[in-house]
Amino acid sequence: MLKILKIAVSAILFLAIVSMIACSSSDPDVVTGLYYTDNKPVEINIKDGTIMAVKRITSLPEQSRDLIIAPGFIDNQVNGFA
Repeated sequence: MLKILKIAVSAILFLAIVSMIACSSSDPDVVTGLYYTDNKPVEINIKDGTIMAVKRITSLPEQSRDLIIAPGFIDNQVNGFA
């Protein structure tokens, strides 16, 4: 169950990142923003649609100062099944 949850969180995080690419960086393979747990700058490197690395950086570009990098919310409840 934990493995499925990790996969789901990763998929939703990826979708959130892809939706922010246009406003966060001039390089479509790099997304920068503030990490949601501690509000410190991070950079996410994406290659061929896969997150390759998430690393801490010292400062953010001006256009990324208001972006928060966080996992998406998941509701895997299925009503009425079986």
